[in-house]
Amino acid sequence: MKGTDTVQVHIDYDFIILEDNNTEVFKASQQIGQPLLHTAEGIVTILFTLEEVGNYTIKVPVMGINFIPLTTEYADFPVKIE
Repeated sequence: MKGTDTVQVHIDYDFIILEDNNTEVFKASQQIGQPLLHTAEGIVTILFTLEEVGNYTIKVPVMGINFIPLTTEYADFPVKIE
């Protein structure tokens, strides 16, 4: 939950990587042809290699927790590849 470090279960989410100009580089849900992803455990590993130097944003939209839909909340993580 927001403001805690407690792992939540049954999360509906996506994992998106954007270039500095907001161009989408990778979207995990598109890799499996689904509108969103789901994890029962609340912990996932997504493999993707950024090969170009630049500034990126990893965006994780969360659409539901424990089978309860919610207004989408986002966690953004800046990444710099040198």
